[in-house]
Amino acid sequence: MPNQSLDLFIGTLIVILGISFTYKFYQATLLGKCTYWTGFLPITAISPWLTHIPSTSKRSLTKTAQGLWVHLLMGPIFLICAVLCFAAGTEIMGLPGINTLNWVLTGGNKGRATCVAFDRHNGFRFPFLLRSKDTLQKRIEKAQLGIKAGDEMLPGTPQKSIKQQMDEGANASH
Repeated sequence: MPNQSLDLFIGTLIVILGISFTYKFYQATLLGKCTYWTGFLPITAISPWLTHIPSTSKRSLTKTAQGLWVHLLMGPIFLICAVLCFAAGTEIMGLPGINTLNWVLTGGNKGRATCVAFDRHNGFRFPFLLRSKDTLQKRIEKAQLGIKAGDEMLPGTPQKSIKQQMDEGANASH
């Protein structure tokens, strides 16, 4: 027999985790910042998903990474984590979280197949990946870069440095 108050508590914790991932999405996408822990290497690799409280100390093991890769890679990953936390948390609380997520992903068409399925015991399943596997595989196999056998990948003559180009420009103007 399920305990409703325990389900409500666990669901609320997962929704709060979703709020934290939403803030991490904001930081990564708009500000280009991502916090990570610089301790033991295997934990450092997964630490962006584990560090939710910013550090104010200069001697802390929690550091901030910045760069274009944070905008392009970590932002969307945090958004997906946030959406899945909101959907799972509301589903555990007894609200229609997965149904709402599927409604959004299918564009409001209830006749379409489900994109995301969630079970309390087995977690998430993504049936749309199984349905689209063959199509994606064909598109990846057909992708061509448009490079011909005669194309040179590197310039044949050594390039002049910026200083040499500036010196030539200065000499030409005199």
